[in-house]
Amino acid sequence: MYPRTSSLYDNAVDAMVSQNKFAAAESLHLKWGANVPTSTFRLGNRSILAGVTGDYALAVRYADSLSRRGIPGASRAASRVKTTYFRTQGRLADAEREDLDVMTRLLDAGETDFAFMMATDWAYDEQMFRGRTEAAVRWMDSVVASHPLDAVAAADRPYLTLAQFYARAGKVERAERLVAEYERTVDPEIQKGDERRALTAGLILAARGKFAEALSQFRVFRQNGLCRPCGLYEIGQSFDALKRPDSALVAYESFVSWGTMVPELKQFTLAPALRRLGELYEAKGEKEKAVEYYGRMVELWKNADPELQPIVKDVKDRIAMLTRRPG
Repeated sequence: MYPRTSSLYDNAVDAMVSQNKFAAAESLHLKWGANVPTSTFRLGNRSILAGVTGDYALAVRYADSLSRRGIPGASRAASRVKTTYFRTQGRLADAEREDLDVMTRLLDAGETDFAFMMATDWAYDEQMFRGRTEAAVRWMDSVVASHPLDAVAAADRPYLTLAQFYARAGKVERAERLVAEYERTVDPEIQKGDERRALTAGLILAARGKFAEALSQFRVFRQNGLCRPCGLYEIGQSFDALKRPDSALVAYESFVSWGTMVPELKQFTLAPALRRLGELYEAKGEKEKAVEYYGRMVELWKNADPELQPIVKDVKDRIAMLTRRPG
């Protein structure tokens, strides 16, 4: 009825991706282009859709096209998409180079929430990919010290973004103080609609070793979240910690299988989830499934930075061992 209303196409593509109906989403996107060829919105959507189906090179090209439109908000979104897909592939240097200028300009302009998301991405690079948790904490501490939260309106302070990082880094007391400050200063009505509260609570509980309770919070996050994979990686980790490998396998497998138009959800966790699935299937003696997931991880990180290639080599060695013929 409204063939030139871009938001309708965007919502429909999102719904199709959430059901893994990728061919239908691609078809609708072509129709969107025919009906609204000048839509800037469409370029960002197409970039993410390309990433969902694993065509990261195409995703980056569309993001570049979006950036060249010269619209400040569009350029920022394009940069976010590019860094997300660089990190998904283990291309940390490319991601950080793309981030640096944008993050600096946003912090200087007082656009704290988005800038802090980019800053925590840098910190997660150190923690999750490089295994340097203390360096990650020092980086975030320096960002917070340089840009105090009380200089920003309460509703715009990235309390939960920071609390999640500190919880994952094992700095539980700091995470809890941030949550307490959030609850004290942010309007209760805003808090009610913030699904990140359950995720943050779950991460704090997990950091305290209360994995069964954390699992309950991650399930609440899933119920209130905006995508099917939301919370599944954390659920898998909880089952792993509880020594329930079959349940962990189901969670991780669902996480890697479901598509999402929120690409940052998987940028730090897709490769580890694929590797863990390979390990879980290998432990079960299901060699073909183990090789399948190990192979997907190797393909995802085939262009990863040299510092991450030892991880890729280890997975390749596992594949070689599993596919070696007796004798």
